[in-house]
Amino acid sequence: MSSVYLVIVWTTLYFVIRLLIGQPLPGAAVDVSQYIRNLYTPNSVLWFVYVLGAWNFLVILLRRAPRWVGFSVFAVALPLLLEAGIGLPNRIIIYGTFFAAGVYFKDWFLAFFTDRVGLKAVLLPVFAVAAGFLAVATESIPVLSFYTWTLQHFLAAMATIALVSIACRWSLFARVFGWLGQRTLQMFILHQPVAWLVMTIPVLQTILMADVIRWIWPVTGMIFLAAVSLGAYALLSRTPLKYLFRLPKFPPAKSVAVPVPAREQSSIA
Repeated sequence: MSSVYLVIVWTTLYFVIRLLIGQPLPGAAVDVSQYIRNLYTPNSVLWFVYVLGAWNFLVILLRRAPRWVGFSVFAVALPLLLEAGIGLPNRIIIYGTFFAAGVYFKDWFLAFFTDRVGLKAVLLPVFAVAAGFLAVATESIPVLSFYTWTLQHFLAAMATIALVSIACRWSLFARVFGWLGQRTLQMFILHQPVAWLVMTIPVLQTILMADVIRWIWPVTGMIFLAAVSLGAYALLSRTPLKYLFRLPKFPPAKSVAVPVPAREQSSIA
């Protein structure tokens, strides 16, 4: 119920924001009919609500298969069904590889990033620069960019994990990242309006798309979107708008004592 609530509330808000800005925005409905379609096949970041269900269903079906078989279904078999477009089925396929990697190889990732500080310090800039290089080098070649997208974001994710694991050696950073981990839902929902903000303010777009920054944009962009989203959430959570992120809790109905006639009380006794 809470997931459906988020879809309804934020699909409506995205539509209202698009109407107020008066220009097309990625993920926002352009008319009422598309708004209704977005409620059951979201074209915004809210696609994750339905996609998570599909991924979990696939993992349950593959629970008796070896992990490499299960992972191959997401990474190899499903992409064979991929067609042009960014509809909900395509999102299930494209992002499913990352979900499967976390499910089937979480022990490997945890073991790899637990120690080896020196190795992580070397790999961090390598992953970050490689991700940025692929993004910039393929942006003018749509087909190539499409096929390197997974690798770009895998490298960016590895750079982020390396950075977090190094920083968490200090208790302060461990607490900070733990705090961030508890607010990933809010960051995910709000990062779309923040991205629209970048698109609609030319000066901000010029700064964030400067040549030096573009090379490491998969990392810097994520940091920027997360920071602004958290700042917005910090403000909203202090107002009644906090219910944009969670279903309001309604007080339980008070039980009313029903008087028992004296005759019945004596018979019960």
